[in-house]
Amino acid sequence: MKKHFVLIAHILTGILAISIMVFLPILFDGATDNGVEKGQYLFFAIRFLLLLYIFFLLNHHFTNKLKYEGDFQKIMYKGVILSLIFTCYTSIGLYIKYLSTAQGEDFNFLPAWFVHAKEMVKVGLLYTLFMVVWIHFHPYNQVRLRKKAARLAKEKEAQTKESDQVN
Repeated sequence: MKKHFVLIAHILTGILAISIMVFLPILFDGATDNGVEKGQYLFFAIRFLLLLYIFFLLNHHFTNKLKYEGDFQKIMYKGVILSLIFTCYTSIGLYIKYLSTAQGEDFNFLPAWFVHAKEMVKVGLLYTLFMVVWIHFHPYNQVRLRKKAARLAKEKEAQTKESDQVN
């Protein structure tokens, strides 16, 4: 089951992200005339899904793959990859939405995609940074515990040298 968790999480997140990008604006069609409000609901829903995606997959990576050996670089690398994958999912949803709706002749998809991708990567990296800090201070993080034990041993050694010099 552990091996299939990541694959299932990627597939479900991709389906949910594309579904939210395509169908959420349709749900609010009659509810409000304000396009900005629809965009806010859409952006909040996507950001919440991104937060859950990064949280669960980085936590799974830390506990199962790394066996609580959470280096900053390993966790940050995995988080950046997850952010980019999620950006691809939402970009596919944005493109499907663009193809399914009638746009004017003057609408250019590329600038809208760049703005969307920039925002998703920015938010994904921010969430990744929060997760890295959370994992660094996790009580079972072996890397931090080894560094702390080495620092305490060095301090104890310095105290014993100091007490020997005094006597």
